[in-house]
Amino acid sequence: MRPLLRPASRLVGIWRGGAWLAERLQRELALPGRHGVISSVLHRDDYGSRGLAAAAPTELPFEIDDRHIVLIDDVLYTGRTIRAVINELYD
Repeated sequence: MRPLLRPASRLVGIWRGGAWLAERLQRELALPGRHGVISSVLHRDDYGSRGLAAAAPTELPFEIDDRHIVLIDDVLYTGRTIRAVINELYD
């Protein structure tokens, strides 16, 4: 993971499992500051069929402009969640 990071990199975990992984990576890599947490619930294209699941609010304790954002999730399947999070970051 360390070779992927730049000086201005920030870790952002996708709520639920990704947030836990981001917290652990932040600690184990001894990165300064806090990691971010982002929820994809309202931005997924299947929101109508899934409904509002319990989720933590998005919390980004840093500016994202001109930053290298490393999105962390615990599951990669269709890419639907990553797309939803990218949409939320840049809306």
